[in-house]
Amino acid sequence: MRLLAKEETPLDWTSKKIGSYVLGHKGGAALRPSDFSDVGFPVIPKKAIQPTGELLIESPTYCTNEFASNNKRSIVDNSYTITTLRDLVPTGPTIGTVVNFTSEEKYILSQGIYGLKLNDDLDKKYLSYLSNTSFYRKVMQRIMVGSTQVHIRTPEYLDLEIQIPPLPEQQKISNILSTWDKAISTTERLIENSTQQKKALMQQLLTGKKRLLDDNGERFAGEWEEVKLEDITIVNPKKPSQPEDSFVSFIPMEAVSENAKLIKQEIRKYEDVSKGFTAFMNQDVVVAKITPCFENGKGAFVDDLRNGIGFGSTEFHVLRAKRQNHPRFIYYLSLTNDFRGRGQLNMQGSAGHKRVTTDYVKLYKFLVPPTYKEQQKVATVLTNADKEIELLEQQLADLQQEKKALMQVLLTGKRRVVVDGEAI
Repeated sequence: MRLLAKEETPLDWTSKKIGSYVLGHKGGAALRPSDFSDVGFPVIPKKAIQPTGELLIESPTYCTNEFASNNKRSIVDNSYTITTLRDLVPTGPTIGTVVNFTSEEKYILSQGIYGLKLNDDLDKKYLSYLSNTSFYRKVMQRIMVGSTQVHIRTPEYLDLEIQIPPLPEQQKISNILSTWDKAISTTERLIENSTQQKKALMQQLLTGKKRLLDDNGERFAGEWEEVKLEDITIVNPKKPSQPEDSFVSFIPMEAVSENAKLIKQEIRKYEDVSKGFTAFMNQDVVVAKITPCFENGKGAFVDDLRNGIGFGSTEFHVLRAKRQNHPRFIYYLSLTNDFRGRGQLNMQGSAGHKRVTTDYVKLYKFLVPPTYKEQQKVATVLTNADKEIELLEQQLADLQQEKKALMQVLLTGKRRVVVDGEAI
């Protein structure tokens, strides 16, 4: 079986079986629960193989030194390239994915993970990038077997043919794609830093620890007042009347994200959704009330609804700001750790179906600024912080898409690169 049709690759590319580039390989060890320990010999678990082609070991996993000593055949160093020929997800999102292992420390492979020692004709990074192309992924999913735990037989994997360019071109392609990876990593770090800064800003601005400047350049003054949420919002308001053209927005739970953003909305007929669903209007705040959606941060500030009216999941609480209270200030209050944390502790219901009650929402107490203007200023600052994060997230999505498109043409030879000053 070939990964690419012959006519799709340049004539000077070599077609060989993966096994012809492999000097040796090691399989993972069958770790039982009793073989793991808090300290000991580090393990590369299945979850460390990311669909993006990264080896991500965030929380180190260890086995006992005795187990490692008895399974030396599964221990690898950074002379090996890592792949997985098993996936616990039936669609096999990571099966056959190749990742680079750069640690100076030796690790033991868990079952389903393989270490490949490649010869000098195949660049490690090149193989990793190749394993994340759409055509490679399709082949992996075509040859995998099984249902709940899919796998690829080692001989069949090594018998697959790949078409690759000469080594200098492989290395040049790897360097080009590595540049994109660095830009993606930098953007991801910027998003993480901006997100942490926003959290710190929320903690300061929503508790009155930090006061902003008014329109005259003077710092806002006056004591913040403790109120109940029902004092400044209408909790779960009545449904609005049917609009003239009868069309409204519909927002199911999956249409809101865990960072409380509205991802999408559908257009439905009022009569189809006005019974049995939760009603809301432009500038309302929806908060998931069922576990684990509530704890995970699901919710949204809803706006731009069709005819200003929306319906959605019955598992939403709705908050509508009363007069002289800013809607987005209410929205940011609904995101605070205190509101979510206390709500989690006060959930009621059976396991797996616990919900935040309406009484908890209504009676939740917090501090608010003495004026609408200060609420508005706080909301504006936090909204601007959100916009900066959203801009970075869009830049990240663009970089990832451009890299994906570049991989598709570079790794099939549709676009050739310049090596040593000469175009290929």
